[in-house]
Amino acid sequence: MAVTTIHAHVNRAKEFSLRNDVYFAIGKSSPWTDDNLPPDEDFQAIALQEIIGYKKVETTYLVRPAKEGEEIDIAYREEGWVIVPYDQALIEGARWIYIKTNLLYNELPLGYYRQVGVYSGVTKKGTIPAGQDNLLPDEVQDAGILEVLDNRQPSNRQLDQRETLSLILEF
Repeated sequence: MAVTTIHAHVNRAKEFSLRNDVYFAIGKSSPWTDDNLPPDEDFQAIALQEIIGYKKVETTYLVRPAKEGEEIDIAYREEGWVIVPYDQALIEGARWIYIKTNLLYNELPLGYYRQVGVYSGVTKKGTIPAGQDNLLPDEVQDAGILEVLDNRQPSNRQLDQRETLSLILEF
């Protein structure tokens, strides 16, 4: 059987890191059957449930796991990661991308959410200003492709909060 090479994986990560149409989305304002135990994610899902809104990815880095004793650039879920320059990605085997955005209280409706997703190929409606990076569902022409889905316990967005959404994607 044929295999996909490490350079192919790195190339996909490099291509994805250059996209300008990648957004985080939050959704699912209604409770799970058991809010303390969210259901497993459905890999066949094509959209978040009850989408509250979208926020454009603000930061993208090609990364690789940190080696023993190496200085860590990013700590994510109890693992250390090193940022890799774009032109060194093939040499370093950087087939992961760290993405992040900050969600301010006034950018999307406040309240509970239980799902976080990452969409690529998001297209705004023509009436939305080019520089507007937070979108309500009715401001989106095409949501694109749901790349990542994460079911969570409830998070409550409040007036005095700023949240950071971040993920590491593997290619």
